[in-house]
Amino acid sequence: MEYACLGWGGAANKHMALLEKVQDRVMRLIRDSGAGQEPRLHSLQHRRDVAGLTVMYKLHQQRVLHLKTLQQPLRRA
Repeated sequence: MEYACLGWGGAANKHMALLEKVQDRVMRLIRDSGAGQEPRLHSLQHRRDVAGLTVMYKLHQQRVLHLKTLQQPLRRA
């Protein structure tokens, strides 16, 4: 789920709710395993937002060459 958040970011709300349930279940398993720590995971929505902003920033700064074709050419006034 972590690495494909941009891919499933546009999924239907009912599918997003299922993904949230999976994360909640995993967090409960980690908490109940006796590891002694509370899992510190951000919500899936937060991770989607951060991933989207990161891609847009990299696109704007031209740091990812394979995304450069998505950039609009500058218009001269």
